[in-house]
Amino acid sequence: MGALFATTAMLTIAAASPALSQVATSDQAASEAPPVSNAGQQGAATIGDSTVEEIVVTGTLLRGVAPVGTNVVTVNAEKIARTGAVSTVDVLAKIPQISNSFNRVPVSSTGDAGTTIYKPNIRNLAASGANTTLVLMDGHRLPGAGVLSSVPDPDVIPPGIIERVEIVPDGGSSLYGSDAIGGVINFITRKNFDGVELSSRYGVADDYHQFDINGTAGRSWGGGSAYVSYVYNETGAVLGRDRDYVRQITPSTSCAPGTILVGSNTYALPGLVPGTANRCDTSDNAGIFPAQKRHSAFVGLNQQLADKVTLDVRGFYTRRETTTYLDQFRSSKTITAANPFFIPATPGNTSQTINFSYGPVVGPNVAAHTKLDEWGLTPEATFKLGGDWRLKVLGNYGHTTTRNIQPGLNAVAEAAALAGVTTATALNPYDLTKTSPSVLNGIINYDAYGRAKQDLYNARAIVDGGLFELPGGTVRVAAGAEFSHEKYSRVAGSRTAGVLDQTTAQIGEHKRDTKSLFGEVAVPIFGSENGFTGMRSLTLAASGRYDDYSDFGSTFNPKVGLTWKPVTAVSIRGNYGESFNAPSMPDKVPQVQLQNLGFSPFVRPQDTVSPFGVPTLYRPTVLIAGVDPNLRPQTAKTYSIGMDIQPASIPGLTLSGTYYNIKLKDQITIAFSSNTAVLFSPAYARFLTFNPTQAQLAAIPNSLPISGAASIAALYSNPALTPYLLYDARVQNVGGVDQDGIDFQASYVKPTSFGSINGNIAGTYILNREITPVAGQAPLDDLAANTSRLSLSASVGATVGAFTANATLYHTAGYKVQNVPSQSRVDAFNVVDLYFAYDVRGEGVYKDLSLTLNLNNVFDEDPPFLNSGTGYTSGSTYGRLVQVGVRKLF
Repeated sequence: MGALFATTAMLTIAAASPALSQVATSDQAASEAPPVSNAGQQGAATIGDSTVEEIVVTGTLLRGVAPVGTNVVTVNAEKIARTGAVSTVDVLAKIPQISNSFNRVPVSSTGDAGTTIYKPNIRNLAASGANTTLVLMDGHRLPGAGVLSSVPDPDVIPPGIIERVEIVPDGGSSLYGSDAIGGVINFITRKNFDGVELSSRYGVADDYHQFDINGTAGRSWGGGSAYVSYVYNETGAVLGRDRDYVRQITPSTSCAPGTILVGSNTYALPGLVPGTANRCDTSDNAGIFPAQKRHSAFVGLNQQLADKVTLDVRGFYTRRETTTYLDQFRSSKTITAANPFFIPATPGNTSQTINFSYGPVVGPNVAAHTKLDEWGLTPEATFKLGGDWRLKVLGNYGHTTTRNIQPGLNAVAEAAALAGVTTATALNPYDLTKTSPSVLNGIINYDAYGRAKQDLYNARAIVDGGLFELPGGTVRVAAGAEFSHEKYSRVAGSRTAGVLDQTTAQIGEHKRDTKSLFGEVAVPIFGSENGFTGMRSLTLAASGRYDDYSDFGSTFNPKVGLTWKPVTAVSIRGNYGESFNAPSMPDKVPQVQLQNLGFSPFVRPQDTVSPFGVPTLYRPTVLIAGVDPNLRPQTAKTYSIGMDIQPASIPGLTLSGTYYNIKLKDQITIAFSSNTAVLFSPAYARFLTFNPTQAQLAAIPNSLPISGAASIAALYSNPALTPYLLYDARVQNVGGVDQDGIDFQASYVKPTSFGSINGNIAGTYILNREITPVAGQAPLDDLAANTSRLSLSASVGATVGAFTANATLYHTAGYKVQNVPSQSRVDAFNVVDLYFAYDVRGEGVYKDLSLTLNLNNVFDEDPPFLNSGTGYTSGSTYGRLVQVGVRKLF
């Protein structure tokens, strides 16, 4: 506890308080507030207020009341505009607490080739596994999307209709159920719009472009409002060769022309000089950012049907088409003198391994295509029951269809062609252009295909109001019930000439029903009527939720919180809660498949050369891919303590600090560490089998035919190139994560005679992060190397009349690295963005016209160098991006 008290003392110095009103209901209120705030405590109405606002803040069910004991980070519409974001996930990439996307271009982070959705992850918990961050739109869940994963897509929400984004970086299962372990992200959309708004932006960087156009039209009347918004967005692809920071540290020898391997000796084609090898950078032609086109439509309607009845409806549709460029096909195979094209490397040579590329016949790269269609409808009806009691009945339906086609090689046809004995049936790996077209077509007219459909049906009823009066204010309660039905179905497998191979296809479906009861109570012990210096207010709150799942049982998750204001300007808060994350719908359709990587990216220091003298890099690693059929929910216990300060002596200054602690167990993920010293430690021994035998691979239960090889036996045809590693890479419950850290923020806004000036700094620092790969084993220090502890953003800006300027620094701290050749540390990554806006303030066509200019990564900084993999780490960037925009209201 000593460290906790020390942290509390530090928070007293560095603490912050809310700067954005949580009950603001208009776009004007959102734009006038500071762009980012920790608005957990002082922005919403206090419990003792006689008037209760209709707004419900993320993290509570109670109207007009800030979440007790919990910090809420808010990003308003002004901040969103300053980022130049062309998609909703671009907005999230600027928030330090969303660690897996901060200071990088957000791309799919699921490991599912059939998913092009970025999965936001507060605290970067279980980054390769389940959804530990719950994503909501106006308090509603979004349907999952993907072929082998289920990820809600924030990009269904056009940035232009977002009023604000509320982020609760605390466990939230006591109110929301599954997935809210790391926290909750809630996108709040506009409630009213009257008129027409058109906006467009165009951005360019080296070998890259982005474009979007948005139109919103609406009408407000005495009893309601309705609007429709449409956005079209396109982004170009960026290949590895387009960015200097991308390079393959260990070049491939599967090039055109190729390299022959006999024993431990290499011979580069065509000269066949002993000890030579052709080398090529496989990152050059692969995409680091995909090309994308997206159409999104969004509609909103609210109407007062009677004095005591209000209806609110939201609907959306999105089509996203993504093209991901993959490197040309490369192969490393054994060929014998029986093949008529065989070229002996030395006199008498009758068998050899040849590393070669299909580039001469397929081109520098191949394109994978993903199409995602998703839509949803969320009606809400609110009934005034008398007094300040309200009943809200909510419905939610969402559907997604994901289709993915990824080109590949037919390993069975390739093996047959290499074994061919005539020029009409054999593959010529030395010069593929001399191979029969029909033979080539049988090998390369092949792809991995996936299609999945996901449906979400949800209904909720929530009643809330004041229960009775105490000297400190009104005791407020909320209670609700919820029913959800989810359905997932998929067809995935390999296709030859567009025909699905039924023997290897993964076909299945899963259905789930969830019944839930939940409630919350907030009790004001002291308030405005009975408070005094040292105890201006004290509020206690408790919430809990019971969920009964049809496919794995039931769970109850409680949370308690406290907010204490010793003086008007200072709030001290704390909370404790329990959360859980249910296995995803695709995870309940478990199928296991062996996948041959064709090489070994992770090698123990003592194994760099095989007993046959061949570099171990060239020996294959075989993955056991899929899902453990006995997968259980992952659970977490979380607590936080923080302080918010808004000193009256310095108007416009807010300070905030929060210490958080998360203990996650039964973690749903893949057993992996980027720190090879950790990966090869005894803790991971049960997941790794070195030099596996053919019998060990054949004994894998419930396995589909191997992918990436003609057969298991084919992997053992050359004794010098047998598999080096069998890696159990299934999604499973593997242990736990214990992490604690500090979130901090300081902001200042000052009106001036010419306009205003502002400054803000916000960030998160990881104190400790220990991983237990297997329950019961000693934890491993995940921060010893290869992980950054600090992420922060700092901005300064000013408004002078009609002109606004802002500069923002995004910083990811450097860190130590282990087991990286000739490198002991990675540098920090610092990116500076500039934003300029001008309100024309003219008449006629110039009325309500504004112009914007964004200069992102103005100093054209590259991510830090890493002497491994593709040569960089800690982030990604388009480079210097210049974006111009125009916005017009009618």
